[in-house]
Amino acid sequence: MLISVVVIFYNQTQYVRRALRSVVQQTYSYLDIVVVDDGSDESIENEVNSFGDLRIRFFRKKNGGPASARNLGIKEACGQYVSFLDGDDVFLPRKIECMVELLERQRWPVCIAACGAYIVNAEKQFVGRVVPKSYGKGALINTALVRPSCGIYHADIFYEIGGFPEGLRSNEDGALNMVIAQRFPVICITEPLVLYQMDSTGLARQSLNDFNHAVSVMQERLNFTRPHMDVTKAALYKLRSHVNLLLGFLSNSNMAAARKWMTQVDKPILLRSVSGVLALVSIISGINFYLLARRIRRGLNRLLLLPVQARLRQYL
Repeated sequence: MLISVVVIFYNQTQYVRRALRSVVQQTYSYLDIVVVDDGSDESIENEVNSFGDLRIRFFRKKNGGPASARNLGIKEACGQYVSFLDGDDVFLPRKIECMVELLERQRWPVCIAACGAYIVNAEKQFVGRVVPKSYGKGALINTALVRPSCGIYHADIFYEIGGFPEGLRSNEDGALNMVIAQRFPVICITEPLVLYQMDSTGLARQSLNDFNHAVSVMQERLNFTRPHMDVTKAALYKLRSHVNLLLGFLSNSNMAAARKWMTQVDKPILLRSVSGVLALVSIISGINFYLLARRIRRGLNRLLLLPVQARLRQYL
């Protein structure tokens, strides 16, 4: 089974060799590797060509954002399944092999398949894990658990639904995954097969500094997904999105925005989770207990993951 791997870069010259090395050294070798440079300021073509791997095809385009870069990759991909790798992330050696084994066990379904990931910060410290779960067709999935570099998609999905929405200013992958999940299953293995690098300067993070911008970005995502859901499901997704935006403001230390947005959040839904309760207490007390708890958990995770860090840091 030919698997296409679409690798996208934008001003990430320092990561080109690391990311591509993680692809060409996969234990599953029947790959079609599509590299897309999304209009970087500095050309990466020579670095890409230096691999001398005939499986690699390079494309450079005018800057248009990660959605347009992935969509060009989809257009050029030849495989029955398409996997993605963001330029600052890394595949562990058996990533594709394990995903192919999963798909083979499931008899090659039209679906999204995903794996787990270790979360790594800019200092190459392992600070957490992404542990995905499987969903049947029509579920409201937790899109935060299906990261772009962790997923592999049957190519027919893009013919039926289309590619990543280029009109969204952030979280275009989560919006598309939610739409796909309304028509196709999401099957997962929890094994971490990707090193996912946190980006504290990313568009999603930056948008949380501006209340009006963050709300409009959320609304764009709701508008994109709504036509693919019935009324009840769309309403529930809206409620969850409101809660997630509140948590986003708190995690970004934007207490003023969190207080303002609290008037739009359904209070009973906050009481259904520890995160929601911490958010509610944070708003009432004026002390960001939610962010404090996140930092404590991340610190504990960092300690627990030290053996993993020692074993896998070679890939960074």
